[in-house]
Amino acid sequence: MNYLEILSSLADEMEQMDRTLASVLNSDHPYLQKLHSHILSSPGKKLRPALLFLCSKMVEYNGNNHIIYATVFELIHTATLIHDDVIDDAETRRGQETIYHGEGTVLSVLYGDLLYTKANTLAISAGSLEVMGLISSVTEEMIEGELLQEKHAYNKAITEEDYFNILSRKTAFLFGGTAKTAGLAAGLSAKETEALYQYGFNLGISFQLVDDFLDYTGQQDQMGKPVLSDLLAGKLTLPVIRYMRDEPQKASALIDRIWRETDHQALDELAQSIRSSASFQETLDLGRKYAETAVSHLKCFRDNPAKRILVDIPFQMLSRRT
Repeated sequence: MNYLEILSSLADEMEQMDRTLASVLNSDHPYLQKLHSHILSSPGKKLRPALLFLCSKMVEYNGNNHIIYATVFELIHTATLIHDDVIDDAETRRGQETIYHGEGTVLSVLYGDLLYTKANTLAISAGSLEVMGLISSVTEEMIEGELLQEKHAYNKAITEEDYFNILSRKTAFLFGGTAKTAGLAAGLSAKETEALYQYGFNLGISFQLVDDFLDYTGQQDQMGKPVLSDLLAGKLTLPVIRYMRDEPQKASALIDRIWRETDHQALDELAQSIRSSASFQETLDLGRKYAETAVSHLKCFRDNPAKRILVDIPFQMLSRRT
């Protein structure tokens, strides 16, 4: 199955989630509804809801709270993207103008905060304090990751340890929490819920490593954001960090030109140098290692169609282009 086929197999769950999301993002005030409609009109890949639904199917969960929790995680993810756009001064996302570019900093920050609040309110309605605690913890980690990433912005001395600390907090904890939520909702054992968490966590790291790889190979119309946007925003990802390890003087000089002068010639030269360096393939190889680790944590679950899809997803991500 490719990802579109996976989404098709989850059509009923996705439709229910979309209805829940539309209900949550509904206001009798025209301006608020305008903001909500902007979000609803440009849905993302819905990877986190798909992950929760597949995990729920694998463990044979029979309730309805997975719809609520999938909506919660989609709201949290969307809120972080809105705040990211403010931090990155981003004009477009998913081929559309960002709320930040249309409405400015203050309104965008407040709207992102509103989505976080709506996510928590919705999660409370499902009635599980354990899941609520997990969601709060994941959200806290994500915000801490954002703080640390901003702290290291335009810092050529950032280490791999710093990079993976930020990656884990900003991305991997959310993937892990999404998968674990299916186990908590189904009342699985602590060992099984931890296995789901580790699957999601390692999948999240692999996903971000591939994303960082694609920043140097992808196309803007496919990725939904400008290529090399992380570097231009002062974020040094693993391909750059490892290239600086191998070619410190050349890399440092090019990065200085890019950050001081927005020198597109230097940007092209650095991108080409990274694409032909060992660090580039190392990033993808490491993504594969984390994908394999993710799959290893599914061994304790019995075989069924949902599990087979979950086993396949990490390796599909290694060859994605968006």
